[in-house]
Amino acid sequence: MKTERHFFLGEANEFFAEKLHSFHDLFVETMLLCGVDEPGTSLDKIKLTKNPAHNLKYYKKIVGGLLKFPPSISISCIDQHQNLIAEMFFTHLDNGKDINGIFLTQNVYHWDGTDLYCVQVWSLKDIDLYYINNHWLD
Repeated sequence: MKTERHFFLGEANEFFAEKLHSFHDLFVETMLLCGVDEPGTSLDKIKLTKNPAHNLKYYKKIVGGLLKFPPSISISCIDQHQNLIAEMFFTHLDNGKDINGIFLTQNVYHWDGTDLYCVQVWSLKDIDLYYINNHWLD
């Protein structure tokens, strides 16, 4: 499946922020993982804080799936100087056992005014990719 891509450039950053907040309010269930590192660091190499609701085996499956499968939807926010501010990736994972859903990987660059980025992995409410994609098209 081809990745659907959305870009928010320059003056659209405020619109992106509004869409991001409304998306979280409507569709996000729980933050699963969060960590800060240098941009480009692979998700499996970042020291991640884990939500205690799940065990390490579960998180290894999630991270492994996010690294193995391409996202269905990719969203990028780029400022007027062509700097990447944030990006979001929506990936459906289903191992036929304990994982079946769409997961959001959200990267925020220049975290806390540094050259680092913050990566967050979120579980979503029961929603399909069609509604996610349409949220960003409206």
